[in-house]
Amino acid sequence: MTSRSEADIFYKINNDAKADKTLRLLASRYHEISYNDFLDLLFEYLVEFLDEIESQPESYTAADEDTITRYIASLLKATKVFQASSQTYSGGAVDLTVKLRQHEWIAEAKIAYSNDKIFEGLLQLLTRYKKSATHKGLLVYVQAGTLKDKVNSWTGYLCPEEGGWINYVEVSKNPENQDLIRELMLSCGDYKKLAHNKFDCNFSIDNGIRVAVRNFFLDLTFRPADISGNKAKKHRKNRAINELKSLYYEYLQNPPKELDTEKVLKYLEMLCRE
Repeated sequence: MTSRSEADIFYKINNDAKADKTLRLLASRYHEISYNDFLDLLFEYLVEFLDEIESQPESYTAADEDTITRYIASLLKATKVFQASSQTYSGGAVDLTVKLRQHEWIAEAKIAYSNDKIFEGLLQLLTRYKKSATHKGLLVYVQAGTLKDKVNSWTGYLCPEEGGWINYVEVSKNPENQDLIRELMLSCGDYKKLAHNKFDCNFSIDNGIRVAVRNFFLDLTFRPADISGNKAKKHRKNRAINELKSLYYEYLQNPPKELDTEKVLKYLEMLCRE
């Protein structure tokens, strides 16, 4: 007969999302799960870990893509269930590869300097890495500007008929690749917003597979405006460097648009101020 304390434990597990998630993770070590269950479990843990990283942006606002992605991989590995690695070869060096038993999910990571930069990550996912995969991910690290503007700008850039990708492809891609990319981007659809920093979209690639791409945006900007933040030279300089990089890449993305010299001077003053 089950004791009262054991019954309480089962009740709490059944009514606590975090306990249920932990139980499902442990069970997956010993029992087969479906690919969809693998994705659901992975995304639950990934969101938790991304939230943890966002809670300490001062540690990552000046970090490069590889450093941030390696840390994400280490958090997933620490579960002792997910196998996670960075820079794993699969038609190229995949930024993040996550496995659980026979299941696998891959993601590309980019700092949000410009939409063109993020787009190159998407093209790597769809035309280079593991073309048999039906689900992939894009991790976008926002270190300058605002997360809201970056998400809105990226979703607009992806628009099949009039997105910013059209000009980029015409200017930057060889003729033999332009038709392939146009066909790929014109198939973009099934947009589904999941949260303020997360959405899904789908593409048909040239082998006939429909690939779902989950886009995660991480807010790693850090600009405290309290008294101590106002005096912090390190944070001011990091912000200035990130904003200058973003301005530079946005300028390259939209030639012959003039460089916003007023903003450049503003961030140079922040950088050089003692």
